[in-house]
Amino acid sequence: MRIKPILSLVVLALATFLVRTLVLPDAFFHQRGQGPGWVDTALTGRASYYGPGYGELFHFIAARNPTAPDQSIFLWQRIAGALIPALVWLIARRAGARGTVALALGVAAAVDPTLARVAASESYFATCGFL
Repeated sequence: MRIKPILSLVVLALATFLVRTLVLPDAFFHQRGQGPGWVDTALTGRASYYGPGYGELFHFIAARNPTAPDQSIFLWQRIAGALIPALVWLIARRAGARGTVALALGVAAAVDPTLARVAASESYFATCGFL
């Protein structure tokens, strides 16, 4: 891979992160107090009634900042969510799409309002998309 595509991916990820951070504040996605419950599951590492997955994914992140675990989770989600457009570009290129088509798909992922919203929350959707 040449330097220009790598630089383009880095710029796409950074621009996605910065614009989303400026436009969308951190906010819980799950309703009726479930969001803080998910963060508590991450902090304690215990299984929730949905199973152990959330704690397994986020315990390491939440435990780094036990006084504000939600902020650590939100930051990870923003980072993972900002990488999704670059990953979409890579997948499209590896599937044979031309550079302009792959870039258009990456930009579409960057401006998708649903992806942007879940990337500014505790929701595991952004991490699932990243993975």
